Amino acid sequence: MHYLAKTASPENIVTQCLILGVFDGKQPGSSISQLPAEAKKHIQATLKKGDLGEKSAQTLMLYHVPAIKAERVLLLSLGEKRGFDSKKLASAAAAAISLLDKNAARDCTLVIPQELQEKSNLYTASRDLVIAAEEQLYLFDQCKSKKQPPKKPLGKLTLLCRERKQLGTLKKALKHGSAIAAGMSLAKD
Repeated sequence: MHYLAKTASPENIVTQCLILGVFDGKQPGSSISQLPAEAKKHIQATLKKGDLGEKSAQTLMLYHVPAIKAERVLLLSLGEKRGFDSKKLASAAAAAISLLDKNAARDCTLVIPQELQEKSNLYTASRDLVIAAEEQLYLFDQCKSKKQPPKKPLGKLTLLCRERKQLGTLKKALKHGSAIAAGMSLAKD
């Protein structure tokens, strides 16, 4: 999979799927609070219905969210806000990646929660997220006579951070995470 780092407003990103974090299944994360009022209102109304569970890694797909350029929005439950860290983000994101790999989305953008956008947390969270995504997509098929690749595999994950000065840290984390994941895949083979 290909990984990119960007800074932009989540509502302006043109992607097949925009992933936004939600705490406790109902408390909008910082990424949702950045959205235009129309989109925020739509998401909050959906969350009030209780369709998104409180446990970490549960997901809810929304289509046609107003004021957002993404084709679909995936609400990702991050568990409790207290004690939230990079490991919890990585495990929740792995569930989202697994869902999207089986879905029709070929690219997705994940908005990194503001709670993890300090320099050290951003690096660790992004690196762990890439490793978890690659682990989720790993498929051993060398012993199969007829290899059948996924029909429409997820090909690109973009991580979105708030400030331009964080891009260097984010790109470094993506590079290191990809290298670690490649080594892990090689060891598994």
